[in-house]
Amino acid sequence: MSIYDSACNSTTAVTFIQKHLRDCETIAGQLDVPVENILGLAAAESEYGKGRIAREYNNYFSMHAPASYQLKQVHPKGSTTTWVATYPSFLVGGTIFCQSVW
Repeated sequence: MSIYDSACNSTTAVTFIQKHLRDCETIAGQLDVPVENILGLAAAESEYGKGRIAREYNNYFSMHAPASYQLKQVHPKGSTTTWVATYPSFLVGGTIFCQSVW
């Protein structure tokens, strides 16, 4: 359990934070931004990790393809023109996202 546990009564949010906190700390440290910024963005973009693109493709930041270090690119359901990137892990996708926007 972490310091965030008592600050929130949403089981979904707390579980997401516990699962991704260390990776977000790594990313935030590289960017010199608060870890909450990375956690919040990933949570919002991925519906706390419950979104299909996050679950199936480790794309928690809604990265479109082509993108650096992607494993492959896929069409999201219902689209034949949009491509999203797939990643081997949350950390890789988050690092690439942050490098592309900062």
